[in-house]
Amino acid sequence: MARFRYDRLADAKPGDLLELDRTEASHLFKILRARPGETAGLLDGKGNTGSATVTENRMLRLDSVETIPFPHRRIHLYLAPPRRQKMDQLLKEAAEPPDLLSRETMMPRKTRNRKIPAVPETAEIIASLIR
Repeated sequence: MARFRYDRLADAKPGDLLELDRTEASHLFKILRARPGETAGLLDGKGNTGSATVTENRMLRLDSVETIPFPHRRIHLYLAPPRRQKMDQLLKEAAEPPDLLSRETMMPRKTRNRKIPAVPETAEIIASLIR
């Protein structure tokens, strides 16, 4: 079951009709070719997950919502940034569910063999992932 981001999941109740944002909906319906009756997972990045069923009108009917408590152990992830294209992939994978380890921070480190790329977007991406 593919999972999609839905930021207002905490306010939704089972039975509600939900509409994904444009990029998430495009991936669900154009790339994965979801059909009515199929299920999709939802998450909001704040500990809430849900299961929904695709409806006839390309929306999702929420079946269930669950809140997963954050783990007590906090991890500080230090990483030596790879080349530019690999950094985007590394950041995405570090933030993907199932996130069994909750990271407090992700900190790029300068190493002997690799320098931190001077890309301002990298700092913004890291900041958005640890919020």
